Amino acid sequence: EPLPQSATYQWGEFEDEASLAERIRSAMVGIAERYAGESVLTCSHGGPCEAAHTKLLGEKATKNAGYTALYIFTRSKDGGWDAPVAADQSHLEALSSSEPRSGPNDLAEQSRENVQSRPR
Repeated sequence: EPLPQSATYQWGEFEDEASLAERIRSAMVGIAERYAGESVLTCSHGGPCEAAHTKLLGEKATKNAGYTALYIFTRSKDGGWDAPVAADQSHLEALSSSEPRSGPNDLAEQSRENVQSRPR
């Protein structure tokens, strides 16, 4: 479901993780119901994908999602979820070891302790 019109998120004032996780779970369930029996491609950043995995399967993926990990979610006829592919980053193996696999600010951007709120 979309963010409420009243949402005023900005750098330093993010949607809390529980709200994000519930919103992504709701979106995935809605998509699965609307397109039952079909294959659907959805794209997002690592954080929402990891939240979807945790909310739909009840457990975190065994690897860190980063920004470029691949997830494949499947839904059974009884409504249960599976992720035969979770946080896969094998497409990055073609990069040489000297090439960066993520930006220098990845951890800082994902760490709430390192984020300072902008004055309004």
